[in-house]
Amino acid sequence: MLPSMPPRDGPILALNDLRKSFGDTKAVAGVTASFGRGEYVCVLGPSGCGKTTLLRLIAGFEQPTSGDIELDGRSLVGVPPERRDVNVVFQSYALFPHLSVRENVAFGPRMKGVPASEIDQRVTTTLQMVRVLELADRRPGQLSGGQQQRVALARALVNRPKVLVLDEPLSALDRSLRLAMQDELRAVQRRTGVTFIHITHDQSEALTLADQLVVMRAGRFEQVGSPAEVYEHPRNRFVADFLGSSNVLEATADADGTVRLAGGVRLRAAGPAAAPGAVLVSLRPECVRVEREGEASSSRENQMAGQVIRVSNTGPLTECRVDVGGATLVAHLPQRANIAEGERVVVSVPAEDVVLLPADATDAQ
Repeated sequence: MLPSMPPRDGPILALNDLRKSFGDTKAVAGVTASFGRGEYVCVLGPSGCGKTTLLRLIAGFEQPTSGDIELDGRSLVGVPPERRDVNVVFQSYALFPHLSVRENVAFGPRMKGVPASEIDQRVTTTLQMVRVLELADRRPGQLSGGQQQRVALARALVNRPKVLVLDEPLSALDRSLRLAMQDELRAVQRRTGVTFIHITHDQSEALTLADQLVVMRAGRFEQVGSPAEVYEHPRNRFVADFLGSSNVLEATADADGTVRLAGGVRLRAAGPAAAPGAVLVSLRPECVRVEREGEASSSRENQMAGQVIRVSNTGPLTECRVDVGGATLVAHLPQRANIAEGERVVVSVPAEDVVLLPADATDAQ
C-alpha cells in the first residue's frame, strides 16, 4: 500500500486570486480557494468554463497571468511540471502503446531516478492496489477501457504525488462501468490519502465522489462547499439550475419575512429573511409534495392549490407538472404515484426546503 500523506497544519493546495488570460479571454478570472489533505475535490462546470485551464495551471502546463498556486505552503509559480508533486490522469489515459502495463507504470519513477529495486516494489504495490497486477505484461491495446483507466491511475499514483489531478477520467466509459469506476476511484483515494482534484461535467459523478465541490462558470468559482451544502443551499440561480434541477420562481420578499409569488401565493422560508424587494425562490422537485384536493393535510406548510398539467414516468420516479396559478412547478414523486393529468391538487413545500436567491443571480459572479 502506498503511504498516506503525513498530517500537517494548513491546506495542501491553495489558489490565491489565480488568473489566466489568453488575449482578451479570461479563462480563469480570479479564483481563490483552499483544499485539505486527503480531500476528494470535484470541479464541475459547463464546457468552456475554465476547468481544463485550471487543471493545466495546477499541473504546471500553463503559468498564471497573475495570482498564486501554493502546494504545501510552497508557491508553484514558475515551477515546471516535472518538479511539482502533482500528477495528472488524462482523459485519453495517454498510455505508451509500445510498453507493457508494468513498463508504463514504471516509467515515471525511472525518469525520477528511483532505484530499480524500489521501482519494482512500488509498481507491484500500485498495480495490486488498482487491481490490475495480473495484467502487468499486457500492452494497452489488449486492455478494456476500464482496465486502461486503472493503469493510468496507477501510473500517476506510483510517483507518490501530494495532489492528483484527473481530467474527466470516466467520460470514455459506458454508464455501468463508469458507476463501478467511481467506487474504485473513491476507494483508491481513501487508501492513499492523496488529494484528488477531479475535473468533470457530470453532476451525478461530482455529487457522488466529492468531499468538496467547486461549481465553475466563465472562469470563476460560483460556489465551493460540500455536495450537500451546494445542492441544498445554492448561492445563485446558476448553481441551482446547473446542479440537478430546480423550480426557480420570481417572488417579492415582504417585511413580515414571507415571500410572495407572482400569483399572490405566500411562502415561508426557514432560513434568514431576505431584505424586502425582488428575490428568486428555488424549490427542488423532490421536496415538492403533491396531493389530491380534499386529501391533503391542513397542517402542511406552504400550501398552493393547483392543477396537474402533465405526468411523465421517467423510470425510478414520476415527474409531475402542476400549474399553481401563473407558475408551473415540477415535482418528483414516487414511481407509482397515483396522480393523473387534469386533477385538482394541493402542492406543499417544507419551509426548510424553500431557498431564497438574489433576484440578479443569473448574472452573479
